[in-house]
Amino acid sequence: MKEIIQYLGKVAVAIAFVCLIVPVSDGASVDSGSQPRGMNGNPSLFKFIKTVQVTPDEAFQTAGLGLIYYVPATDRLLVFLAAEVPETPQGCLNRRVHAYKEYTLDMQPTGNYGVFNCWGGDAIVLMVDNSLYFAADGTTTGTAEGTPGWWFFRYDAVTWQQVGTEFHVDVPNFPAEHTDGPSLAYVNGMIDLFDVYAVSGQVGSMLAPKHHFFTPDLQPLEVRALAEGPAMYGASLKFIDGVYHYLTSTAPEGDLVVRRYDQNWNFLDEKTVRQHATLTSTEFDGQRFYVAFMDNSQRAPSATVPAFSIHLAVFDPDWNLIEDIPVTTWSVADGMQTDSPGVRLHGGRLYVTYTAHEVFDLETYEDCPNDTICRIEAQAYVSVYELFLRANPAQGTIGTEMTVFGSGFGTGKGKAFVGEAPLKVLEWKDDSIRSLLTKAIPPDIYNVTIQPRAKGSTPITIDHGFTVKRPEIGSLDPPGGSAGDQITIHGFFFGTKKGKVTLGGKNCKVLSWTMDKTTGESSIRMVVPKGLSPGANELKVTNGVGTGTASFTVE
Repeated sequence: MKEIIQYLGKVAVAIAFVCLIVPVSDGASVDSGSQPRGMNGNPSLFKFIKTVQVTPDEAFQTAGLGLIYYVPATDRLLVFLAAEVPETPQGCLNRRVHAYKEYTLDMQPTGNYGVFNCWGGDAIVLMVDNSLYFAADGTTTGTAEGTPGWWFFRYDAVTWQQVGTEFHVDVPNFPAEHTDGPSLAYVNGMIDLFDVYAVSGQVGSMLAPKHHFFTPDLQPLEVRALAEGPAMYGASLKFIDGVYHYLTSTAPEGDLVVRRYDQNWNFLDEKTVRQHATLTSTEFDGQRFYVAFMDNSQRAPSATVPAFSIHLAVFDPDWNLIEDIPVTTWSVADGMQTDSPGVRLHGGRLYVTYTAHEVFDLETYEDCPNDTICRIEAQAYVSVYELFLRANPAQGTIGTEMTVFGSGFGTGKGKAFVGEAPLKVLEWKDDSIRSLLTKAIPPDIYNVTIQPRAKGSTPITIDHGFTVKRPEIGSLDPPGGSAGDQITIHGFFFGTKKGKVTLGGKNCKVLSWTMDKTTGESSIRMVVPKGLSPGANELKVTNGVGTGTASFTVE
């Protein structure tokens, strides 16, 4: 029997030659003078910084997966690899393992790396704070006997100690329900492990997503099979303002579609967002979706497998395309193919991960002799982009201080706007503008417009660049009390000017009212009024933008 090593997922089945990997760039920064123009004629939202080739090195000879995450406790980045090591580690069945390499935020290797799991089949990772969640296909994990379903693990990504005991997620309808190419997401306070299944129960019929939900400590919650399809492995999921956004491809060489569901998983709508695209990874910053995906529009006439290339696109909250750029620029003639796209947003930078190998034809694979290892010698890469034209913070309220980053603003003070509301300019430089939102405007997502002072200058617009937020109450300390008690309200976006607090319809005496101008973190110290009915009463915090509510128990 041939041994098929799938470092790269379903498209990348194995072949028997060693690939010559050609880096996308030499890792040097690109001069800002070469900054491309965006789709609306403004400077591009993305400024390319460099591409780093993660493998091969002395520790890892080949690698797939390549996803990257930020670890808050160490202020470092981890690149996760489905790797091949020089020697079989103790306790493992072979040299194919799952491992990590640590980098600084500038993608400089720290020298810290290691193997955290011996299982070498299709797998996926997810980081939530400092916890790593790892799900491996139980049918191809390199164990002595594969079991249909997933093995699920949790690790401390600082100590690398396993947290709790791994357990098996059964998939009784295998192979009608897939276990290869799984996805993980942290949505609505839950861990979601999802893949696809054949709706009719017959292999080869239309596929739709199936979700397995868990608590953060991996206690099973529910299994939910959706009916809407077609869908593919390698999908991504976000939960935003009570709506699930499920992004998937219609086929291996199909189109990207987003399907939206309410918080009870009632289907809302579907939209094709990009033709000729598959396999996705998605981030959301409050204003825009950032999506890494494989473009499958290029294909040699005789090739069995298309020459996929990695792209990075940005969409507004309604999934209208703002910008789409190629991360890799290989063509069919170059003989290179990419796979396993991923994207991570941190500190105003986008880290796009992918693997690369030579293009092959399935006929080549079929010629591989029996009883040999036929595989792709793939390698992992990270391309780094700075969000070049952006507002930071990208959300706020009355009193929020923001800085707009870009270029070409000029040295003379011009004007800046959120929507049509003028900003108070505090500092003006050619590449940054520091300003203050002093006017109350309704909660919504607005364009940010910069009008340079120079005569005849064209306005520079950041589409969907800033979200105005109403007050958000996070917690009450204590959550209940009696008349005369002092209560602290914690939350965000209360504003820098004192507004109004009511409890059960009665005005409350406000002792203090504060908000951090950049983070929006807020607190109010107030006194419980007299004459309220015992039990739950509605607490309201109101500023010029809107009102936030919470429940307070009057004793």
